[in-house]
Amino acid sequence: MPVDKVQLQHKFGIISHNHRQNLLERISAPATPTNNIRKPIPCEISHDFIIFYNRCDPLDRSKFDVKASQLLQRVKRRAGLLSGGSGRHVHIPRSWVELTLLARCKGPFRDDVLKVLFASLLTAPPSVDNIPSLFLVCETVIEWIKELGNPIPETAWSNTQILTYNISELCFWRVYNHALLHNLQGCDSFLSDLSWHVENLDFVRKVYSKYPDGELLLRLLESIKTVLSGIYPSKKEPNSPPKKNLASDGLMYGLDFYQGVRNGLDPGTSLSALLTTLTLLGTENHLNTVLTFKLLTVVCCKNYLALQIVQAAATGNLPISDDNTENTGICKASLQSWDWVTASEFISLLVHAAIDGETSEIQKSAIQAGEMTSVRVDSAPVQGYGLLDIVALNTAGALGPAVQYALQQALTRLHIHIKNHPLRK
Repeated sequence: MPVDKVQLQHKFGIISHNHRQNLLERISAPATPTNNIRKPIPCEISHDFIIFYNRCDPLDRSKFDVKASQLLQRVKRRAGLLSGGSGRHVHIPRSWVELTLLARCKGPFRDDVLKVLFASLLTAPPSVDNIPSLFLVCETVIEWIKELGNPIPETAWSNTQILTYNISELCFWRVYNHALLHNLQGCDSFLSDLSWHVENLDFVRKVYSKYPDGELLLRLLESIKTVLSGIYPSKKEPNSPPKKNLASDGLMYGLDFYQGVRNGLDPGTSLSALLTTLTLLGTENHLNTVLTFKLLTVVCCKNYLALQIVQAAATGNLPISDDNTENTGICKASLQSWDWVTASEFISLLVHAAIDGETSEIQKSAIQAGEMTSVRVDSAPVQGYGLLDIVALNTAGALGPAVQYALQQALTRLHIHIKNHPLRK
């Protein structure tokens, strides 16, 4: 069948001659190569930027501070601090990696980065996708501990050292939680690298041992490393069975009491679990003791009776009626006879209750207990220990140097909270 070709006269429609010529020129012109080049992100972290930031003259650092602030704002948004760690714009693993890079910048800006990293570790959901970045943060923070320990701080920790301490404690607790949930299967290389970093902390022990906070941090890291080695045996010992239940008896009773209060039950119904926890508290390893105190801290901030029972146990006057239970733990003696780790954790419990207590009576009792009406023995009120009561013990010379340091830290924190409280004005 023949095809007739008809010449197209008006392919652009009926338009003017000048307009038609302009369109033909634009169509026939080649595309410029810059149109296909992806524009770089205005705030993109690189090692070169960190090197330039640290080497620049202090007088010229203002322009670098502007870009660093833009970088931090983008990472803060990517970390999801304002959205609870959720949203299409949130990418927590990438934000943790970028924050560890930004934290290499020297000067006051580093403290701002560490605050964002601490807030992200505190609020991020415990997702399995975050585990590789979490191990990176753990290894990086150990290197920071080594750097901050040289030279030796003479008087007190700096703000950077305190932030590093809080971040290291928090990220290792996250690793421990993933280990308890058996989420670290297939992370042998990460665990091996982390164990190597922790084992090489021996030379900084001399630096941090004179600070109770530093000694507690090193004990925590070593305890978690030991637990991880028990859960996930090394390749050198493939036949050693992994441990399945790492919680001690005291911690299990503390969890029982915590779950009861959390579910809205009357603390009196699960009082035996609390008393059993107190009889075992202080007799177990460091990790379980710290975990049990953290559970009791949450409960004591919400329940007045639980707080006063713990305060009464600190005086050594709380009787245990069960004959089958040995009178051990913190109930066997008063606060003056406790080991310094247990006494420091008890002081930390009191300062948390004084600041974060849900009722005024909880806050008052944590500051000064005196005679406690909620706890009675033979129809008589029992004395308890609050922060000011422990100050009286310190005045009498009944406390050791490490407990004195913990008390000083707690009172300083309480003073700053009261000073900055809006109701004070």
